[in-house]
This record gives sequence, structure tokens and C-alpha cells, in this order.
Amino acid sequence: MKTRISKYIIPLDNSLKYSKIKYVYCYIVILILTIPLDSFALHLNNVAIDRTMIGVFYCAKPMRTPEQKAKRNIYLKSWRKKNQQKLLIYFQEYRKMHPELKQYYADYHFVVDKYKQRWKSEHNKSYMKEYRKIKREHLRLLKIEWIKKNPEKAKAIELRHRINRHDTKIIADREYRKNNPKKCSEIVCKSKAKNPELYLHIAQQSRLIRRARINGTETEKISILKIYERDCYRCHICLELTNKDNRSIDHLIPVSRNGATTEWNLMLAHLECNRKRGAKNILGLETKESALTYIQQRNELKKLRQINET
Repeated sequence: MKTRISKYIIPLDNSLKYSKIKYVYCYIVILILTIPLDSFALHLNNVAIDRTMIGVFYCAKPMRTPEQKAKRNIYLKSWRKKNQQKLLIYFQEYRKMHPELKQYYADYHFVVDKYKQRWKSEHNKSYMKEYRKIKREHLRLLKIEWIKKNPEKAKAIELRHRINRHDTKIIADREYRKNNPKKCSEIVCKSKAKNPELYLHIAQQSRLIRRARINGTETEKISILKIYERDCYRCHICLELTNKDNRSIDHLIPVSRNGATTEWNLMLAHLECNRKRGAKNILGLETKESALTYIQQRNELKKLRQINET
């Protein structure tokens, strides 16, 4: 019995092709026809079959590896893009051959809409609120894990959320500050203790924008840190380094002559140098182009001064 079955045993690997499987099934049919049922039951324990072999008791279709699956998916996507018209014609003919599909899809969408209405109902919303309160920590950990695995997707979702909810967020923040002034003051005090320089920059920005609005000049969002980094933390008048106590921002075209509060019109300067300069004309022609050329020239001189000092 052992010798008789071992003739029809075929080794199976993951690399086995589908063409070989046909022969495997043929051998199995031959075995079932040739072996009597009584002898098969009696000599069952005498048959030796390994896990790496295929025969009467072990017949399996070779599974695709993840690499093979990925290759197949890429191939299918490319094929669908190339043969879009063929697919459209095929599906149109298929729908004509099977008119009962219209009713099937109508019933399907009816059920889906029904479940959507149930999902948006007030009862379900209250249930989800209670669920989030109970499972708050668990959901937070799941969110952190997902963000670590998908950082790019998380950034894209945040940007989309900020753009879509910008106006509503501003209104909600104002209402929250009115209703919870003590909590807001505590949060601000804690953040000031952690980042005092950041709040100084924010105060400077707000002062500049307020002054421009009073005078009715052009304004835009400004980051003072970018201006400091651009100007190498040096005064544009005396080209020397500035300290935290001596820093100020100077308008190249003064506000009294309708100077804009934009990055191209602002430069770093000492407080004393800024006061001495006052509203003197530095640029000649007070335009945007002349201001940009002035910034480039002064920054080149600052870099040279920095190299000489080192």
C-alpha cells in the first residue's frame, strides 16, 4: 500500500503553477478509483505523508504571496486604465442581458439610505457621545497609533479640516473664551512660562497690525522669527548683532508715508538706531522693488561682517 500511494504523491511548493494542479487532481481520482474502500480504511495508519507532500489526504491550491498580490493589483489597475472603453461596452451589454439588476441595485440603495438615516438619527448621536466618553482613552491611543503609521494622511486631514472649519472655529473659540475666562487665562499663563519669547513675538505682530489698521495701510500675516532669521539677527543700520532687549522692527517705507506692514517692508534694527533714523528716506524711490534690493544688499554685508568676525 505504501509503495502504491507513493507513486502518485507529488511535492507542493508555493511556486507550483496552476497547470500542475490539474495533474494533481487526476492522480487523486486515479487513487480513489484504484484503491478498494476496505483496504483504504485498514491501511490508513500505514501511509506516511509529510506536510511538504501532496496526495489523497493533502490537496491545497498554492496561495499568492503578498509580493505577487501587489504585482497583480498594479497590473489590474494599469489594465483598467488602458481598457476603459472596453469595460464600459462590456458592462452596458451585461446590463442589457440582465435587466433584473436595476431592481437589485434599487433595493440595495434603498437599504443603504435607510441605514444612513438611522446613523444620523438623534438616538445614535447620543449613543456615540456616551460611547466616546466611556472609551476616551482607548480611542485616543488608537488615533495616536494610526497617526504614527500614516503621518502624511494625518497632515492632509488636518489641513482640510482647518480650511473647511476655519470660520466656525473662530466663532466657537470666542464663545469658549467668554464662557470660560479663568481656564483660558490659566492656559495662557502656562504657555507663557514655557515659551516667553514666542509671546513677545506675538505681541509685536499684533502691535504692528493694529497700527497699520489705524493708519489704513496695507497689512498681511507676518512671522517675526522669519524676519530675524532672514536678517541674521543683525541691525540693518549698524550691521551689529542685536539682543532680546534691544531688538525692534523698522519700516523701510515709514507708516507716515503709507508704508505697508509686510515682510518686504520690515527689517530688524536696534531700538536706538530705529529712533535716530525716525522717518528718514533710505531707499530713494520708495517702492517694493527698491526695498527688496536694499534687503539683499544689507544681508550680503551682514554675512560678510559675520565671516570677518569669526
